[in-house]
Amino acid sequence: MRTSNRTIIRKIHLCIGLSLGLFFSFLGLTGGLLVFEHEIDEWLNPKLLLSAENKDRPDLDKVLAAAVNYNRSFKVQRLETPRSDTGVYLVRGIHTVNSESRPVTIYVDPRTLMATGSRVWGEYPMSFIYKLHYTLLMGNQGSTVVGIAGVLLLFMVITGVILWWPKKGKWKQAIGVKWRAKRIRVIWDLHRSLGFFFSFLLAVVTISGIYMIFPVYVKPIISWVSPITQAPIGLKSNPNHGLPTISPEQASYIAGSTFPNLELKRIYFPEGEEGVYRVVKRERNSVIKSSGYFQVWIEQYNGKVLATRSPDNFSGGDYFSALQFPLHNGEAFGLPGRLMILITSLMPTVLLATGFLIWKRKRTQNLRKT
Repeated sequence: MRTSNRTIIRKIHLCIGLSLGLFFSFLGLTGGLLVFEHEIDEWLNPKLLLSAENKDRPDLDKVLAAAVNYNRSFKVQRLETPRSDTGVYLVRGIHTVNSESRPVTIYVDPRTLMATGSRVWGEYPMSFIYKLHYTLLMGNQGSTVVGIAGVLLLFMVITGVILWWPKKGKWKQAIGVKWRAKRIRVIWDLHRSLGFFFSFLLAVVTISGIYMIFPVYVKPIISWVSPITQAPIGLKSNPNHGLPTISPEQASYIAGSTFPNLELKRIYFPEGEEGVYRVVKRERNSVIKSSGYFQVWIEQYNGKVLATRSPDNFSGGDYFSALQFPLHNGEAFGLPGRLMILITSLMPTVLLATGFLIWKRKRTQNLRKT
């Protein structure tokens, strides 16, 4: 690369790093906390979120009844199964008071079939950090700012690799640290080598974050390579059947007949008289833990299966889209993957600190020359 081009890239890399480095660090640190979001939440709130070990699944209708009895003005939207054998069921929905609607989760112990309590999403520590990381507490405008920052961070990673790229025969020096050299040289080596070693993971986390914030813009790009299958739309139930609505337990049974030997993860309840059930299931060895790739849409009156979706029919674009969240928090590779993402989340702070010290030293030297 020509020296002039390299100088321009270095100046752009430096300007973005100095101006947005603290923001990148903030996103990294809050994201790092969210890697172990559920574990931290359970540690902080064991009485609310944990139960005695129970491998037998209770009747879902009784789980729902416990939640409704706990809050009778609660409009149910979905039910989620426990994360582990010692977890509780989550019944999510909307609680409206004085025309103000709030997203509420009621927790139900599967062993006692009693509600352990409820919380408003966004008002307890881990959900607050989630909103802070994703939206800066500013709704859609905040998430747009985070998405743009993600694009700039990806540019930082790319330019950093370009600036790191060594000349022929200099690879060993480029990835090593001369620990016995002067302090500023050690800092320079750390900045360069850590930036390179974590560049791939930083790029993966950043690209997945950009995808989740700007799917409208990213999906068409992916579709150029491989089509993305859209979820079925326009599915409706017919209230004229004159039949009562099937229960969550019945919906789960129907989904189980469609996709047997899979783990139930979520049940989305019908919205209105023409709404349909959507049941989400997962394979036990699936990379995604919180949700699943198998879905069944069910008519809420006669229990007819209206549509299904499974990885058997996924395109390459579908797989890419489905992997973005598991890649973003590291769960795609189990505990080792999550630990790697946690370490990666610290890198913006480390690179900011080392980069700032290098810049400060060079600036001081330049001032002395003038």
